[in-house]
Amino acid sequence: MPVSPEIKHVLLIDGDAEMRDRVRRALLDVGHRVSAFPSIKQAAGQQSPPTYDALVVSLDWPASRNNQRVRSLKRQVKGVPLLLLCPPHRVDQAISALRHGAEDYLLRPPDTFELKTRLDRILDR
Repeated sequence: MPVSPEIKHVLLIDGDAEMRDRVRRALLDVGHRVSAFPSIKQAAGQQSPPTYDALVVSLDWPASRNNQRVRSLKRQVKGVPLLLLCPPHRVDQAISALRHGAEDYLLRPPDTFELKTRLDRILDR
């Protein structure tokens, strides 16, 4: 079945199963295809990795590795925009990640409308 050009394939990575499911449902509700994994390692371990239009990744790795992880992700998926989800107490780290390649961030838990709006904005760049 052909995919509509408006439907984007989003890679969602979040270690918190409940949050991952909540964000996955929100992305599906606004019309995106979603591949969701609890870790970058599991997402990378797919047999034939698909092409993604956007990455939505939870900022749940150790703070000391933020910038390294963002740069690594951006190298692995050149040209694919990265939207970070971060807890309110880690906003400073999300802002630092913007300097290292992330396109935007949202506070967790994200509002569905705001998630759709931010994702649409970075996809339109």
